[in-house]
Amino acid sequence: MRVSGTPKASTEPASTSERVRAFWRRDPLLVLGPGVWRRCHDRFVRAVDRYHQMLESCGDGPARDSLEADGARLAAALGSALETCVASQRSWPSAGLDIPPGSDPVHRALSQAAAAAAQASEAAAMVRVAVRSGELDTALARAVAATRSVDVVSSKVAAAAAAGTGRAARPG
Repeated sequence: MRVSGTPKASTEPASTSERVRAFWRRDPLLVLGPGVWRRCHDRFVRAVDRYHQMLESCGDGPARDSLEADGARLAAALGSALETCVASQRSWPSAGLDIPPGSDPVHRALSQAAAAAAQASEAAAMVRVAVRSGELDTALARAVAATRSVDVVSSKVAAAAAAGTGRAARPG
């Protein structure tokens, strides 16, 4: 029981890092709504999760080292994609299946980024198969393919963010 005159415990996070952690703990459905931006983000998350599943099951060696570096880049892109989806939900609210008018470039770039992330996970699966077969040269070639796909992911996420803020994006 609280004694009169004592301050009530605050539920607000005290530091900046606590506020950041609180932001990431929020339910994406609450932040993104039920429309196209949540679906864009979910699609991207599934592709990145699949990449990391393939990475975890890949044997040690130079091909895995390359995949790990690319996995870190995908994780960074995941944060940028979420920020872009949240900003897009604020600018072009969506509660249904239709892409809001004027948001086509952002939605297109995010969809292409998710497709490229899925392509990277396919390449990572091919690395895993090549490593298990003992074909190390093939594994390294497939790791290069994964890196190229992750390069596309990075450029498409940047293009989506730029399109969302109205800046001209680099073609990618």
